[in-house]
Formats: sequence, structure tokens, C-alpha cells
Amino acid sequence: MAKNNNSKKEKFLPAGKQAKTKEKKVNPVLSSWTKRWIKAILMFLVAMIISLSFWDKAGTTGKIFINVSKFLIGQVIYTLPLFFFLGGLIFLRSRKKGKTLAMFLAIAVTLLGISGILASQDLTKMQGGWTGFLMAKLLVSGFGLLAANIIFGAIILIGFFIFLQFIRNELPKENYPPAGGEEKRPSFMSQIMSRQEGTSFKIKGTEDEKSETSPSLSPGISLFKKRPILVKTSEDEETTRKRIAVSKGDFILPPLDLLSKNELPPTSGNIKESSMIIKKTLENFGIPVEMAEVNVGPTVTQYAFKPAEGVKLSKITTLSNNLALALAAHPIRIEAPIPGKSLVGIEVPNKVRSTVALRNLISHQNYQNALTPLLISLGRNVSGSPVYADLTEMPHMLVAGSTGTGKTIFLNSLILSLLYKSTPDNLRMIMVDPKRVEFQNYNDMPHLLCPVIYDATKTMNALQWLIKEMERRFEVFSEIPTRNILAYNQNKSVIASKMQLPYIVLIIDELADLMA
Repeated sequence: MAKNNNSKKEKFLPAGKQAKTKEKKVNPVLSSWTKRWIKAILMFLVAMIISLSFWDKAGTTGKIFINVSKFLIGQVIYTLPLFFFLGGLIFLRSRKKGKTLAMFLAIAVTLLGISGILASQDLTKMQGGWTGFLMAKLLVSGFGLLAANIIFGAIILIGFFIFLQFIRNELPKENYPPAGGEEKRPSFMSQIMSRQEGTSFKIKGTEDEKSETSPSLSPGISLFKKRPILVKTSEDEETTRKRIAVSKGDFILPPLDLLSKNELPPTSGNIKESSMIIKKTLENFGIPVEMAEVNVGPTVTQYAFKPAEGVKLSKITTLSNNLALALAAHPIRIEAPIPGKSLVGIEVPNKVRSTVALRNLISHQNYQNALTPLLISLGRNVSGSPVYADLTEMPHMLVAGSTGTGKTIFLNSLILSLLYKSTPDNLRMIMVDPKRVEFQNYNDMPHLLCPVIYDATKTMNALQWLIKEMERRFEVFSEIPTRNILAYNQNKSVIASKMQLPYIVLIIDELADLMA
């Protein structure tokens, strides 16, 4: 079952006037790149003016600032240019929104900690200004000198870690160390965000499956194939982090010969005799009908008929048990009416069911001619026609059913449908397998962003990264502006720069195990 989230979908595919309204909202006067540079320049300017004030080169305003600052924080004022300079660098590097307030909070907390620890050494010298003096006097009198210094050190660490939050915009490296530890591998984010030329990626699986169960070891992120990855080290980091893109390489779609094509025809029994039984049974209950058509599917045969005028459909649906008894078949399903037709259908299980071969669905012209890279094969309907679905129209898909009904088999069919349709250029995947048995064969798949995840903690890290990536893509779309990946990749400037974005599909087996 697929759950279509309309509220999310409207962000991508609004229609009519609503689309124009939303396009205006996501098209600001200043781009995020310009805003970051303005903030960084202002931070550098403040750092420079404060530095000039130390040598009395900033005029009367500089003198007033120096005197007031020394009164408040004492000798700590000499560290202000360093903090503002670092803040400017962080503004240039980070794309995270809403960080201005937190940046000044980090500066303030760190300065308070330093002024306090300076003042606590000698309360008579006022080295930390009045702010440090008041804090030091309060803490020293209450906890003693040693404990006060420890508290001030903790305050400095808090400010440092707030700074660190903006410096580290990647998944925690401790969760994904390099496999084998022999060579330094590109990080998760650097490989995804960087532009690769003429290269297909390949996951390098772990040699020892026991390493997955060890708490100190985790699957290494390695998007390497036998050829080395060409990473542009001289390219500006802001440009490399701007888009996820993989240029077209020599990737070849897997051949159909890998799939079995044995699809035996179903055995439905005597169709003519069953039609007469249905007609006679309904007439015995005072419901005259006219048999119309018979559709033989892989598991059921649908007998369609048209009831006489004035017959209530509810009267027909209540006779399901009587029809099952007459046909010696159980269970049967009555579809009243058949969608798009003025007919009623009775679905009777076939004597021998037919296995639907995935190869026949993938080789069908409807699959081959489809333009979407996320087309999946669902099976065949009651008439035997192939049925497909487009994942781009479904923000989320939930495969539900009791144990043994084939949920995992369907997931494997879904994965193969994507692999036979998409290359690593336009599709990347993340797989989660808590049972450690279903998705192991996909570890060498070049479409994977990381090896198959087995641990719940690493799954949470991957989900958090996907949320950040989704928000980053919203920003990228607003710069064009576009509403979805398809429109973005078809933009002329994007095509010219060869920076198309791939789709990212997350597949989780046994979601209930992770939620427990």
C-alpha cells in the first residue's frame, strides 16, 4: 500500500495559481549564497575594527568600545577578533539556516568562561572585567577556587561545542569508519556531494560478516569501483557541496538473461461451465443476469456479468457464500461494480496458479518505454495485463501484510525493477536490513550510498542525513527555481554544468523491528 502525502506533494507539483504563488515564495531577493557572504563580510569587518582599536586606529568609537569592553570582560577583549574571524569563516562554509543567533551565543558563552577563569585567579586585579569578577566571586565563595575553575572550563567547552556544531556538517565519522582501515577513504558527504567525472561507483563490502555485530566496528563507506574515483580536490568546497551529482559514465544496465522467464499459463478450469453455474445460481435467487466477459489472471479468473435493471448490488454481494458453494471454490470475491464498467465481477481462484515472472514484466514495452527512472513492477491484474507504479508520485510506500505473505519478496522485486531502469547517475539507494539476511547480496551494488545498514543507531544517522539532504535540495530548487528533481534536471543551466541530482530511495525491511 502506498500512502500519498498530499501536503508534501504540493511542494513539488502544485497546480494552477497555487504554483505561481509558491514559486514567488521560494524566490527570495537575495540568494542564500549572497546572504552568507554578507554575514561573513560583516564578521570580518568587526574583527578588523576591533583589531585596529587596540592600536588606537579606530577613532573615538574604537576608544569607547575598548573602554566599555575592558570594563565588562577585561583582558578577554583581545580574543574578540579571533572569534569574529572564525565566525565569518563558518558563515562561508556552512549552508545551515538560522545559525546567526547560535553563533553569537557561542561567542558569548566562550567569552564568559574565559573572563571568569581569568578573574578567579586574582579577584583584586579585575583581569576578567566586572562580568568575570562577579561570576568568579560568586563561584569561588560558593565552591572554592578549584571547583570554580572547573565550572568555568565547562562553560568554555560548551561554547566550543556550539562552534563545533557548525564546523561539522557531515554524518559522524565514528559511525562509518573506513573499511579495513588501510587507506583513507573519502567521507560519506564528500563522496555524495562531490562531482565525479566518468566514474561508476561500487560498494566494497566487508570481508568479515562478524564485524557487523561488533560494537566497535561499523560498515565502511566506500563508493569505489576497480577504477579510482576522480575527485576534484581543487574545486571550491562550497561548489562541491552544492549538489549531489554523478556524471554519466560507462555503467551498463544488467541483462535480462539474469532473470528467469518461466511463466506457466494459469489453469482456470472449465470457463463455460463456471459461467453457466454463476448465471443459474443468481437466477435461482431471482437475479437475472447477462454474462459479459471472462478475464483469466495469474491467480484468479474474473467472470463479469450485467445484472438486470432494478437489481440492487447489495443483493448480489450477499450471495458470495452461495456462489462459492455452487462453484466449489473458496474464497471468491465479488467486485460490484468493476471500476470503469457497468458490470459486476466475480473472482474465482484458479485451479493452478501462475507464477508471475519479473523478467516478463521488465521486458514489456510499457516498462521499457516509460521515462521515469523510478518505475516499479507490481504484477499482473485480473486480465493478465502488467501493472506498474511510479515511485516519484509516492512520497512514501508502506508494504503491509501478515507473516509469509511475500513482503520481502516484493521488496526484492521492487529493487530489481529500479536496477533494471536506473543507473547510478540518476538513482542512489540506502538499504536497512535489521534481520541481516535479506539485503546482503546488494552490498556490491554501485547504486548504494553506503553498505547495507544493520544497526538501529546507524539507521537513525542515515535518516537524519536524509532530512538534511532534503532541506538542502529545497534550497537548491529555490535558486533555479524549480518544484521537483525532474524539472531541476531538465533546466538548461543544470544540464550545461552536468550537475543533475539523482533520486535517493530509502528501503527498510522490517520497519517494526526498528520502531520497537
